Amino acid sequence: MKKRNYLILLIVILFVSCVTYDRPIAPEEIRTFEKIIEISNTTKDELYIKANEWFVNTFNSAESVIQFQDKEAGKIMGKYKFRIVVGHPVSLNAGMKSTISVDVKDNRAKIFIQGLTSDFGADLTNDLEFVEEARKVWNKMALSLEKSLNKEVEW
Repeated sequence: MKKRNYLILLIVILFVSCVTYDRPIAPEEIRTFEKIIEISNTTKDELYIKANEWFVNTFNSAESVIQFQDKEAGKIMGKYKFRIVVGHPVSLNAGMKSTISVDVKDNRAKIFIQGLTSDFGADLTNDLEFVEEARKVWNKMALSLEKSLNKEVEW
């Protein structure tokens, strides 16, 4: 009985120490991602179509979906599910979701990414380690969009 009580006490102490561990907080300026992409000699309508194609080709998970589209406003928004690896020496492969917005105008587009929610619903937008890893994925997303928007369409 004593061994069991000590084991329970040890588990409680470990749990409390993990929960109260102070994780570094992400500075406000890195909690979101924004990039403006210049594409010369391209109309808003052409960019809207290319951005839509990019969303369809990029969002290939059932949990990554376009949630809002407005061609007149030149806006597409969706949720994107991705995975990041955090933690050293023990690593955690975490499923995350962010909101992605693409706005287009003649000759340019803007990608804006915000929010960082785990598969379990935890908001990790303030956690420095998670945000730094997510920004690597977000940057790749922006580069992928830029490549797609600059691609020449041939018939």
